[in-house]
Amino acid sequence: LISNQLHQFSKAVYEKTNTLINCWGFLDCTIHGICYPVIWQKILCSSHKKFHAVKYSAVKAPDRIIYHLFVPYEGCQNNNTLLKDSDLLE
Repeated sequence: LISNQLHQFSKAVYEKTNTLINCWGFLDCTIHGICYPVIWQKILCSSHKKFHAVKYSAVKAPDRIIYHLFVPYEGCQNNNTLLKDSDLLE
C-alpha cells in the first residue's frame, strides 16, 4: 500500500465513525463449511457451529480490496489465534 492510500483510507474510516483514528482496514474472520473429512475430523470440527470447517482471516480496506489473506486454519481455532499467528499486530 502507498502511504497516500493509507491516509485516504484512514480519513474515510474516521469520517464514517468519528472514533477510529489511523484505522485503514478491518479484520474479517470467516468460517467455511467443508464436506465430512475422512481424516482430521476432530481438528476440522467447529465446536461452536457444529460442522466441519476451515477458517480464513483477511484484512479489508474501504475500497473493498483484501490486502492481507492468512492461510486457512482449522475450524476449531479461535479468531484470536488466527490474529496472533498472522503477525498483524507486530
